[in-house]
Amino acid sequence: PPDAPRPPSAPTDEDEAPARSPAEILEQGRRCLAAHPDVASIFAPWSLGHLKFNAQRGRPSLADVKLRMARQWRAYSYYREVMADYAAVFCRGDAAGNAAVYDGGPASLHFRVNSSRPEVFDIVTHVLTRDPLLKGNWVELPSGLGLKATWNLLWTWSRPRIDYDHLLSWQCVNHYPRARNLTRKDCLARNVGRLRNLTKGTRFEGYFDVCPATFLLPQDYAKLVAAFRARAAVEARNLWIMKPTGSSRGRGISVVARLDDVTYAEPVVVQAYVPRPLLLGGHKFDLRLYVLVTSFAPLEAFIHGEGFARVATRPFACTEENASDKFVHLTNASIQKHGGQEKGELYGPLRGARPHEAAGTKCSLEFLWRALARADPSFDVEHVLETIRALVLKSLVCVEDQVPHQASAFELFGYDVILDESLQPWLLEVNASPSMAREHPLDASVKERVIRDVVRLVSPTPFDRDALVDVFDRRLASSSAEPGEGLLSRSSSRKRLEQLAPPDVDGLARDLGNVLPGPAPRRVGCPPAEPGGFLRLAPSGLHDEIRRVKRAVCKGGGDG
Repeated sequence: PPDAPRPPSAPTDEDEAPARSPAEILEQGRRCLAAHPDVASIFAPWSLGHLKFNAQRGRPSLADVKLRMARQWRAYSYYREVMADYAAVFCRGDAAGNAAVYDGGPASLHFRVNSSRPEVFDIVTHVLTRDPLLKGNWVELPSGLGLKATWNLLWTWSRPRIDYDHLLSWQCVNHYPRARNLTRKDCLARNVGRLRNLTKGTRFEGYFDVCPATFLLPQDYAKLVAAFRARAAVEARNLWIMKPTGSSRGRGISVVARLDDVTYAEPVVVQAYVPRPLLLGGHKFDLRLYVLVTSFAPLEAFIHGEGFARVATRPFACTEENASDKFVHLTNASIQKHGGQEKGELYGPLRGARPHEAAGTKCSLEFLWRALARADPSFDVEHVLETIRALVLKSLVCVEDQVPHQASAFELFGYDVILDESLQPWLLEVNASPSMAREHPLDASVKERVIRDVVRLVSPTPFDRDALVDVFDRRLASSSAEPGEGLLSRSSSRKRLEQLAPPDVDGLARDLGNVLPGPAPRRVGCPPAEPGGFLRLAPSGLHDEIRRVKRAVCKGGGDG
């Protein structure tokens, strides 16, 4: 049948990798443990590197270890049975024929995309299976067969409904469980506001002013009234942006000029309008930037060189007549596409741009910087980029202690940033799932490149599912024996586990060497082998400086 999953193709003599010696397997396992202690959580989430990090979770028992291992054993044993059954049913007797049915095997890089949005499924699948830089290494995990979480990479639009503790540490999921502390508008305002308030009256006052003044309603209504009146005394047009706390794509957003306009039936945030924005050819714009976080504890983050400027369709003017005009004041692409311009026709400062430079209501960052430098020869692109990187890092430092360590997670965030006329960047919001729609060639070019570079940088680790089942078989069978191999000793005290004898560690290394035949997972903080268009933000000297300021103000040491 055309939709039937395809069994693994039989390897030919040319395809078979040369057999590794026991010494090579042991050395490979040692490299894996040295590079990434989290790989030991194949046997228990508290083992090796986890012992110190998760000490608060309590002492693991032998029953805990066996239960988690048994769950993994069942999942991967079932994977092996299903693939063996389909190989028997659909086998055509030669490698070429098998490849036409299923071009994968137990050690293949499998991915799964779970999303109700077809644009997400389409772009991720397209990049993984067709991008030449990914070398055709990826195979979609067959669905509808109960194979569950036996993939290398899971990509979802919304938060995945999975138990991260049941994953192998080298499996990759594109969301952190508690990243809402960064991406929900109210949580971001609360976390940034906490550090901003701590700096008041200190030598660091204003250091964490990364967002315009923001108030959470209904609880901050009295504070909003006071700020509204104070701002009205100094601003000719006192505009504010009101938006629901959990919405995206411009839904429910409005511009308010009077307190009487602040009405709501659900929690909202009200954010001060940046009154004098930097303009592009007389039009307001903001930036959509892509930030990849591969670890929150410790922080490891990257920013991509590609992105968009989102340009308003109507010229900017701050008058009483256009105070509520969304096509002047709000730059969200989902709003501006209804701004009245002819479909496919470029307008204002975008006129004359080539297809790879501008389309719809957006232009590339390269086009933007070139246009701004042409309008003002003193415009310093590198200085602006440095201030934006500092802004992104400060926002991440504000929330890094709110998102726990999760070895299996990474996340691509969409940062919305606006520049004022003094070139100071302001963070408007952070999106958990930035739009992946490809509405024109510019969209496709930038977004496909970003997805490809995310996969190359994260570099999910290949693992041998057959070898994994064999390891579980042996360890579960011997788990009731007297102290011996690996972490499954009868003594489950924390002290015993911390004092593993070298033979135990070597036993773990041998097993990992068999399960992880490829390159060792990258240690957090080490430069990635293939960063693509990403530039590392943290760890860095700037990150260290921002953390020192945070520690100083949190300890009350910012006075003077």
